[in-house]
Amino acid sequence: MGSRIDFDNILRAIPGIDHVYFQPPESKKLEYPCIIYSDSQSDPTFADDEVYTLPHRYVVRLICLPKDFDGPLKDRITKILKTPMRQVYAKDGLYHCIYEKIY
Repeated sequence: MGSRIDFDNILRAIPGIDHVYFQPPESKKLEYPCIIYSDSQSDPTFADDEVYTLPHRYVVRLICLPKDFDGPLKDRITKILKTPMRQVYAKDGLYHCIYEKIY
């Protein structure tokens, strides 16, 4: 299991994504396309009544303008994270593509 900073670096290396935010406050002005991700603890693995591994589950949201929705960003994220898109929805004229990754 890598650190959150390692995961952040993976997201920042995705071609076409210039803006990556970790749990930004609602007052933060976002630039699109962007990735917003948050950390959510997943189920630990136990061995000998002790926590053996404590992986982190990241919820990754690609937010893009309609002109970028049919471009390569969704496929790049799927290939790099090795996880399928879980959900997509439109809100306030923007597309939101949701992925979950245990890292």
